[in-house]
Amino acid sequence: MSNITKKFEKYILKVCDELLPKKRKSKYTRQYYLKCFLCVLNSVKSWDKLTQLKIYKGKKNDFHWKSIANEFRRWSNEKVFEIAYNNFLSENYKINVEAVTNLYIDVTKFSNAGGSENVSVNVEYRKKKCYIYIVYL
Repeated sequence: MSNITKKFEKYILKVCDELLPKKRKSKYTRQYYLKCFLCVLNSVKSWDKLTQLKIYKGKKNDFHWKSIANEFRRWSNEKVFEIAYNNFLSENYKINVEAVTNLYIDVTKFSNAGGSENVSVNVEYRKKKCYIYIVYL
């Protein structure tokens, strides 16, 4: 794991401690939850596939993955990740976050009826749909 990722994880945990104070002792730590979040985002496709990973502390047939997914939704609703990202940018890269315009990703579908110019034709898969990603700054 890179140093930037480790730093960013510290920012996430710091913001989480500030926004979501612990009311009672949790069975799992916030570091464990964050590690599970990152595994889902990086390697597995769905929350229930967490049961197949080594870091998973629950039993194979229980629904512990559901509590991890609920905790992720809670952190997302409280905007923990967004605040941590803004703090990380402003403190490490001296970027004024309020002055930066929003970043939008536009996904547009084109069918492969490109004609003679081969506009929007995926050369490898001529019969499949082509996706074009446009990033606006």
